[in-house]
Amino acid sequence: MNFFVFAILFTLFAFLVFIFILLKIIKALYKLAYYDYLTGVYNRRYLSGYMQRLAEKRQSVCCVMLDMDNFKKINDTLGHSIGDKVIKEIAAILQKAIASSNMRGFVARYGGDEFYMVLHTKNKFLVKPVINKIKLAFEQFYFFASMPHKISCSVGYDIYDPAKWSSFDMFERHIDKLMYKNKGKISCN
Repeated sequence: MNFFVFAILFTLFAFLVFIFILLKIIKALYKLAYYDYLTGVYNRRYLSGYMQRLAEKRQSVCCVMLDMDNFKKINDTLGHSIGDKVIKEIAAILQKAIASSNMRGFVARYGGDEFYMVLHTKNKFLVKPVINKIKLAFEQFYFFASMPHKISCSVGYDIYDPAKWSSFDMFERHIDKLMYKNKGKISCN
């Protein structure tokens, strides 16, 4: 094999290795940008972008906002490492509820102890069984036998219709108000 052919093959090999490494870096950056580091579910940035794309396509979905009740007590009495483990379990419970609902959708960690669920349905009544599954899972949850706190959440949900809402920010404020209005009424406890 002459030097010229060897140089071309080596350059091609080096280029392929470079592309492979570059793709791995892009994948890692995508994960850092759009996934919650603790739970592995999508993050608020992904949720905002996703909802923007739905608005551009004029597609409606049902959004559920969940705020964990009195979660600070878990962190204060059991420590942040236990609190982090409980947050991971909550994300897993929410994902299982969607998976068993026969609806397309996803979970996003909105921030702290708040989560969003996006369900591809225009029927709010189909969401109640999903919330009931979450409620049951929370009732059965205990991290360890001596855990003095039950997990519970307050829920607000509605249909996001881009024709009705001028922006997702306005809808977020609406669903947040519903969640606080329903605190104690449609509580997952």
